Amino acid sequence: MKSKEKRKVSSIEIRNVKTGEESSIPADGVFIYVGMLPQNTRFRDLGITNEAGYIPTNEKLATSVPGIFCGWRCT
Repeated sequence: MKSKEKRKVSSIEIRNVKTGEESSIPADGVFIYVGMLPQNTRFRDLGITNEAGYIPTNEKLATSVPGIFCGWRCT
């Protein structure tokens, strides 16, 4: 994660593990949750969780809400 200002996220740096290609995704925030059960209650009101509480994404990790992405192992 990179920040142009102290204590504020401005982008997320990602790397394709197959090709090694690196790119940057602009971002205003990052939410990190760890655990075996999905900790996505704060996102349920957005309508992006499925029946099991997970957040489905497409191949680019985009959710059904434009501009909201979900990182690896959240789905």
